[in-house]
Amino acid sequence: LNSGVYFTLMDHLNFAVERHKKNINITNRVYWEIKNYYTEEFEVGNYALELVNDTFGIQLPKEEAANIAFHLINALGEKSDSKDGMKYAKMIGSIVNLVRYTLNMKMDQENIHYSRFITHVKFFVERFYADKLLSDQENELFEQIAHLYPQAMDVAFKIKDYIKQVHSIVIPNDELTYLA
Repeated sequence: LNSGVYFTLMDHLNFAVERHKKNINITNRVYWEIKNYYTEEFEVGNYALELVNDTFGIQLPKEEAANIAFHLINALGEKSDSKDGMKYAKMIGSIVNLVRYTLNMKMDQENIHYSRFITHVKFFVERFYADKLLSDQENELFEQIAHLYPQAMDVAFKIKDYIKQVHSIVIPNDELTYLA
């Protein structure tokens, strides 16, 4: 973790305790995304929340676990400004929802396949924001996946269209193969 997390997280926790004392509650708009897509960080956030609550004899809202996890997510980069957990979580959520609605299916979040899917989407989003998308080198594999798994490739193309529309960036075929 970036060493800056020690300051930013302690500052956040201090402010959270102060807000609690003043009965001020701020909602976390990406609570669900962080809870579901950054499960390890969220578990650490829950543990930290329990420690804070026990130490100070208070009951901070459950959303604080996601706020703590958010600080950990942001601290994963080498530089303090290298990650933006909220924008990552939003893109992951958008892609998952696009897949869910395109395939018209409910996803079992406890399933190992779902966990692997989320991991792949996270890696894609990290490459996207780091401007390190896979370059087109495996056209044969792209053609083969498109032929063998047309439904998966259709979903990948919808993701490509979404990203082009929202970010004005065209996803290379190697990334489509990865997503499919």
